[in-house]
Amino acid sequence: MTDKLSLQLALVLPGVPDERDACIQRLTDVLQAQGLEKVHVAQLDGKPLLCLHYDPTTVSPPRVRDMAQAAGAELSARYQHELMRIDGMDCATCATVIEHALRRLEGVEEAAVSYAAESMRLEYDTQRVSRQAIVQRLQALGYSVREPEPVFTGQFDWWKPIEGPSIKTQQGTREGERKRERVMSCEPEPEQDGDTVAQSIRMLIAVVEGGTYETVAGGFGVTRTAVERRIKAIAVRLSQVAGIEGLNEDGAAFVRRLRQHKDAILVALVGFDPKLSGDHRSNRILAADEIIQAGKRIKARSAHPWHDLALFYLLFATGARPLEIARLEVRDYLNADGSVRRRSEIRAEVAITHKARPLYFVSTRLDDALSHYLQERLQQKLGVGQVDAYRGLDPFSRLFLSPTGVGFKITPYGEAGQRRFLCRPILETYRKLFRYGGMKDVTALSVRRTVVARLYERGADEDDVGLILGISERSAVRELLARHKPTIEQLLDELV
Repeated sequence: MTDKLSLQLALVLPGVPDERDACIQRLTDVLQAQGLEKVHVAQLDGKPLLCLHYDPTTVSPPRVRDMAQAAGAELSARYQHELMRIDGMDCATCATVIEHALRRLEGVEEAAVSYAAESMRLEYDTQRVSRQAIVQRLQALGYSVREPEPVFTGQFDWWKPIEGPSIKTQQGTREGERKRERVMSCEPEPEQDGDTVAQSIRMLIAVVEGGTYETVAGGFGVTRTAVERRIKAIAVRLSQVAGIEGLNEDGAAFVRRLRQHKDAILVALVGFDPKLSGDHRSNRILAADEIIQAGKRIKARSAHPWHDLALFYLLFATGARPLEIARLEVRDYLNADGSVRRRSEIRAEVAITHKARPLYFVSTRLDDALSHYLQERLQQKLGVGQVDAYRGLDPFSRLFLSPTGVGFKITPYGEAGQRRFLCRPILETYRKLFRYGGMKDVTALSVRRTVVARLYERGADEDDVGLILGISERSAVRELLARHKPTIEQLLDELV
């Protein structure tokens, strides 16, 4: 003999937004372990009810109610649900990066971020991770959290994906969905799928992190061929927009190559806007006149012309990367007597590769812009030092400072012990300078290719280019921009 008692779900699990939450299965496991025969959720007039099936010869209805409320209170205290407001996202890919970072944090059961709504749906186990740790992880990525919103207002669909399916942790994804299906009296509605860029990015991250095509295909409910096709497509687009050496169309076809570029891929995803990708952009080589004209426009339009012009020219004149430029100090450019260090170096702690390499300051235009900018710094007393050395500037201060005297913010990210860093402000500054310069087709990759092309024109070989740009393998240099090889006919033409 079996009786049934129905309770409003919101009274038993007040923090749970609806019946698809993993806490339903946790509650079921607890109550069935205490002797109830069956626990599931049913709908009545659009409201979820918790249905408790029990043997009335062994337990009374009041006791069943007490058991359910006690178990629900314990689970509600342990598993927190929040709708966090996130500041600092620039594009939909930022949402993917945040989800990816948080799902690797032990104790985070679910993280689903909406770029459009600037919000994140979050469930975490308070016995394994604190809210503070989650906020700190977000801050380490360069984002900030506003004051938390109420858990559930009835106006925000916790489960509705806005930019593709949400990424969930290993604890909360497939296992949670299978458990929910066993609990529900009817099949839950499937997540909205579709051939979205956001989902392709999630597939790429999953493969880069070690997943095979087969396992990723199973997780997303698509074929292995579809996963391979979509990962190749998004990897090539990422290469074109973000300028990742070695990740061209051939390299992107191999999982091994993807994983070799894991760090570069994860960093590039932060500011990746796939809508801007295209072959005409990735193949863009800038002529010297274009660069000079862009510099003139930047000087005319910028509120800080010498600072911005020096930043712009430094990118083209040295082959240094934006993060490396953000790390440069006055002593890297000036000698103690105030003269320019023509033969300097990108120190190991400055280089992205953590290996020192030569750095040459031999551009008249760059010298002129930097000289004016450093004079402005001295007048504004930003990063000043002894009067008789380094033109009166502190040699250990950053080469580029904001009007308030602060260098570009560099943020570490990744797991503990990993040396990964990101400088979002300087990337945003360069995007702004390209706009000021009227260079709408310019990307990080086109700048690198332009530097390589100009070096080749002057007779550099692949070893020279690799040394200047900090690329250790010749194959990676060739993939960035293959050196022009004349035909046999051209070689023999008018040989005598």
